[in-house]
Amino acid sequence: MGVEKMAKRALLVVHTNTFFIELFNAGQILIHSTVYKPVIYFSISYPTVQQDMARCQAAGLEVIDFQGQPFAPTPAIGDTEIPSIPPTSGWKTALKQHFPKKWVERLSILNSKRHRCIYQWRRSSFLYQYRLLKKRRSQVEVFLRRVQAEVLVLGGDMVGYDTAVYIQAAHALKIPAMIVSSTMDNGQAQAESYFPDPKHSLRPLMNRFAGRLYPHWVRDWRGKKLIRMPWGRVLAMEWLGLAPPLPWVAGSGSADAIAVESEAMVQFYTAAGLPRRQLVNTGSLTDDMLAAAAQEAPARKAALCRELGLPADRPMLLSALPPDQLYMLGGRPQCDFQTYPALVEFWVRSLAALKGWNIVVLLHPSVPYEDMRYIEDWGVKIARQPTAEVVPLCDLYVTSVSSTIRWAIACGKPVVNYDVYRYHYEGFMHVKGVLYTEEQAGFEELLARLTTDSAFLQQIAQAQAQAAPDWGFLDGRTGQRMLHLLDSLIGKYHSP
Repeated sequence: MGVEKMAKRALLVVHTNTFFIELFNAGQILIHSTVYKPVIYFSISYPTVQQDMARCQAAGLEVIDFQGQPFAPTPAIGDTEIPSIPPTSGWKTALKQHFPKKWVERLSILNSKRHRCIYQWRRSSFLYQYRLLKKRRSQVEVFLRRVQAEVLVLGGDMVGYDTAVYIQAAHALKIPAMIVSSTMDNGQAQAESYFPDPKHSLRPLMNRFAGRLYPHWVRDWRGKKLIRMPWGRVLAMEWLGLAPPLPWVAGSGSADAIAVESEAMVQFYTAAGLPRRQLVNTGSLTDDMLAAAAQEAPARKAALCRELGLPADRPMLLSALPPDQLYMLGGRPQCDFQTYPALVEFWVRSLAALKGWNIVVLLHPSVPYEDMRYIEDWGVKIARQPTAEVVPLCDLYVTSVSSTIRWAIACGKPVVNYDVYRYHYEGFMHVKGVLYTEEQAGFEELLARLTTDSAFLQQIAQAQAQAAPDWGFLDGRTGQRMLHLLDSLIGKYHSP
């Protein structure tokens, strides 16, 4: 009881499943200390949120569920889900009585599109965004008081979410705010994603006006000028003091510190324009998981093979499937595949065709296991363990422009980076142990050579081992460094 009373309450806010992994690891580090009491708040719903909340509760972490709280969540500005339109059964019934069914269906579709357009226009307006963020600011401050938070921990700070609101409210209450970063994001991925989306172009008059007023929100990408957020969000964030200096760079903002994974990440974000004083190279909390798994790799690999029914004497190819990026407006015309199932089939069948290797697949956090079980019929096995627990066990890692490539580099594992969506992400391009391709034939050729030419595989592994020290700490002490950083931040706010 005494320890519980003295423990400092740390609020960890989850905005998306990609942030969850590091925040969950942070929660485990904090709960095993005698100094901090972690509280994990899931502020936004996402496909695997129930699974993630259950995982936190099983680990003994205090969880605040957005569904049952008076502190209501605000969806990300980029969300495509639109609230259902209230039924208009009156006019539909009349139409059904006098017109053909096909006409009624077409009119219903047109009416739904009209409602959707009106809703999206309203959400992008300055007045809507200003009121939304101002109200959210007040809600967050009340919430921070209610949970008695003494330090705020976020998985990132991005203008599409309300993370800047949390940081501003925390500072108003003399609460330090820290980011636990797990991505290397200079806005290139967003620019590629937004390229076909008219909401992010400068063609709309108000977007053009906002871009002229605040030019740092505009980026020239592949000969086209893009604005990071629609005009209403830009103006609202600027006028409320929430706008970051570099809207396209993740982490740019007012956080007291950004805990980064490696020296490579420090260099990446410094080159992107973030101030060096804000970046603290603690290593990733995932590094401690990688270190533990690496120390017990033979036993853990044998156990995984037994679990999946695989022969233990074969080398392991581990592949993390990319998420679906084809659903977005305009899709990815650069991609060879028109649908995600077609992409998955080519990817998985290419792996299954390899001989003499155990092929183990990991699903993206946003993809439910039940939706993908069918791929096991093609000759692969799906592992359900966290990625960081499996990467140290493999002999070859295959994925697509994923932040998990950093983990494989830190472990000295050769990587095939198949840029299937052709994002041309530059973060790992210079690493000799990461082999890049964006072509189907190139993918198949790399897989074939690496799994049949042992000398070539060893050469790539040696190159990766040389790069490993710049990409992570595998000393098992990242948790200690993170706790020290939290202590120092709180000390600055409470020092006389």
